[in-house]
Amino acid sequence: MMRSTDVESATNARRALLVLCAMGGLICSMAPVSGQDVGYRDFGFANGSSTPSGERPESKLWFNDGSWWGSMWNDVVQDCHIYRLDLANQTWIDTNVALDTRSSKADVLWDDATQKLYVASHVFSETGQPNGTNGGKVFRYSYGGGSYVVDDSVTINGAKTETLTLAKDSTGRLWATWVDTASTDTTTSPRPGPYRVMVNHSTTDDFTWAAPYQLNTANSTNLDPNDISAVIAFASMPGAIRFATRMIRPRFWRSARTAWPTPGYCTFTATSRPSCSRAR
Repeated sequence: MMRSTDVESATNARRALLVLCAMGGLICSMAPVSGQDVGYRDFGFANGSSTPSGERPESKLWFNDGSWWGSMWNDVVQDCHIYRLDLANQTWIDTNVALDTRSSKADVLWDDATQKLYVASHVFSETGQPNGTNGGKVFRYSYGGGSYVVDDSVTINGAKTETLTLAKDSTGRLWATWVDTASTDTTTSPRPGPYRVMVNHSTTDDFTWAAPYQLNTANSTNLDPNDISAVIAFASMPGAIRFATRMIRPRFWRSARTAWPTPGYCTFTATSRPSCSRAR
């Protein structure tokens, strides 16, 4: 004889089976959903630079005069040009204004207050190494009437690097950072270290710069050859600049230099407030 509990269990099981069958029939009867494109496909590249939009901390876009602009690779002429986005047609238009013609990579900085575009450009190397004849440069362009015109350029280091980033503090001083090696050995690869975070900044004007120097903070040397650094300006701390590094080892540190008349530096940790010094 079947107990009432057994009857209830069997009934519930049959109900569950019917529900699953109904769901299965519903699912099986539904047509598969085809993949759909989202966004817009831009032009590609086949020649020249293998990664023209690299590297990770470098910016390639800026917004000015109601339009988006970009530092983009022109595959035909093998140079980076300034492009403007035609938003209505979703098309990038070449302005025919060439940037650095060295088949280089760059970080762009737009200063809306002065209507100036800054381009920190460098010859790429996966490991920073001496390159006294082809070092990093900063170009400045003026904007007017819908076009950009180059003002001048200045060499700010003597190295080929993986990245080169640029920022401007509230006093108008430009700052740049990169990782390279202190070794002058050019016979081995990768170049022997020590690899270190390097810094440079403008002095009296955009085209007059100090000599490059190592960032004055802990852990800024003995880096892995593939480590990189970056610099940004503080929005909440007028005159302050932050430097950051990405290491292959799972540790990070941040430091900052501030735009006092005599530049000082601040050291950051994950758990403490900045500790600042006015001396360097």
